[in-house]
Amino acid sequence: MTDKSFQKEHMFKTISKIALSLNSNLALFNNNMSLDSGRTGAALFHFYYGLFLEDSQYLDSAREVFTAGMAAFDIKQFVKVYSSDSLDNHLAGIGRFVEFCNRHKLLEINVNSYLEQLDNALAGLMRSKITIGDFDYNSGAVASGYYFLSRLSSNDKVKVNLSELVHGIADKAIQDDEGHWYWESPTLYRNTYFGISHGSAMIISIVGSLAEKGIETALCLEILEKSVPFVLKHKRQVKYGHFPISNGDESFDEKPFCICYGDLSVALSLVKARRFIKNDDLDDIIHKILKESYERKPGIYPRDASITYGAAGLAEMFNALFDLTDDQECHKAAGYWYQEIPRFASYENDFAGFYSMTTKEKDFWNLSFGWGVAGIGITLMRYLKPELPAFNELLMIA
Repeated sequence: MTDKSFQKEHMFKTISKIALSLNSNLALFNNNMSLDSGRTGAALFHFYYGLFLEDSQYLDSAREVFTAGMAAFDIKQFVKVYSSDSLDNHLAGIGRFVEFCNRHKLLEINVNSYLEQLDNALAGLMRSKITIGDFDYNSGAVASGYYFLSRLSSNDKVKVNLSELVHGIADKAIQDDEGHWYWESPTLYRNTYFGISHGSAMIISIVGSLAEKGIETALCLEILEKSVPFVLKHKRQVKYGHFPISNGDESFDEKPFCICYGDLSVALSLVKARRFIKNDDLDDIIHKILKESYERKPGIYPRDASITYGAAGLAEMFNALFDLTDDQECHKAAGYWYQEIPRFASYENDFAGFYSMTTKEKDFWNLSFGWGVAGIGITLMRYLKPELPAFNELLMIA
């Protein structure tokens, strides 16, 4: 058996162990129906597992997990599972999952009828978050924004919601002394972040996606022209730490290497912005960050194999960058991180040997799509069977 064949067999066995782990531990999610941290993520794994094995019983199992979970789901019983979590985030994730499954013919539903109440609920939640200037991916208006972005393909009426988001982003921008724009995170002590989960890169990324869809294009361009320079002027000459996590972060140590924080998340947003604005420094900065990122190997970071903080997220991030840039080095880097994923399965536990860096007293993190084995397993299946649907649209890099 060649090394490559052995590696693929090992990945296949890892995926099988993950399937067993999810089946055995599903109750750990309780009634949490979120995509990232709950039962919806488990249902997504089962859909992929059915497609991967070409076995309809797992497709049926996925529908059962989702349907039973939704039947027990009670908005009034919503409980945050981390500090910047929100009902917006849970509902948006469910809706994005439904849209995704409908497009790939995994759920047989009238998607507009099914999501009509969710459209109205998230429109109201988004408006309330715009009012307080919260644009966080988890707690703020961007959670609903990505939901409505996913709805565009089946419901043209949501353009009005996306237009409202763009105007809200512009209206609530804070202008510094040089006329550059940034946003604070009310749920995170009003810090000003730079990454793609809470900060400027997040705004630049979603605004770039909205501009591409023709939503308030002129205003999107203004936002990009005023927010990109704010990010660029905070760049330091620090390998693996060019951009701080937040304004006031004066440490010059290595920053996280993952999908949500650090240089690579900033680079993705700048690549999106480059399609719409001219800035003499953009190409050089993007090239430098990507070149350094191609060279990075496991060390302090990533700390696990997950999508949010780990190797699976890096693989999908490099895949997304390859789609945007057609740079073969991105493709190679994605392949490298796919192959690194099984190396993180070094624990004796009920979660196929993987352990989430977020785990405290709650083992559901280890099972989840965003932080645990559901997302890890889907990523491995995509590597072994590339014809499976890409799932970038379900991530914060959509």
